[in-house]
Amino acid sequence: MMAEKLNFRLIDNPAEFQKLCEMYLHAKYPAFQAVDGRGGDEGIDGFIRWKDHIFQFHHPLSGGLRVDKLRHYIKQAATHDGVRQWTFLCSVSPTKSGWEHIESKRTTLTFEISILAGSILAEEILKFHHVREELFPRETLELVKQIKEAVNRLTQKFTKTKLAKPLPGDAPEALCLTE
Repeated sequence: MMAEKLNFRLIDNPAEFQKLCEMYLHAKYPAFQAVDGRGGDEGIDGFIRWKDHIFQFHHPLSGGLRVDKLRHYIKQAATHDGVRQWTFLCSVSPTKSGWEHIESKRTTLTFEISILAGSILAEEILKFHHVREELFPRETLELVKQIKEAVNRLTQKFTKTKLAKPLPGDAPEALCLTE
């Protein structure tokens, strides 16, 4: 388990999450091409070899990944001829019903489905330090580390500790215990 973690909740708009995904995919797959979605991307946020391996990104700003959104994305991917693999990158993991839907589609679709979501996606991104540093700079990680250390110190300070029985000579003479 890695000591550092990424907190996708720090990303407050989908464009930043898309940038993070694009940087990660460029690092992992040099042949990755991002799609400029300003004219409508038809569910393709990026690809390797046009429509051979396509990528879709999703960053819900509140709540989790809704199953209807997942259905929509898979259905969109299925409209493209020649797709061999569809990879879905999401800042949160699918729910149980989301995973059930994905599994039901694996056997009926002509392309492979890959899901990189939540902590799995975070672990993958952490493998590429320059990507992490771009959107999650070391200063931020250092600040988080310092806060955690301060909380641990306070926790230890306020945690009940077992005190050893006083021994003769522990207290000043004026406060000595007599037997």
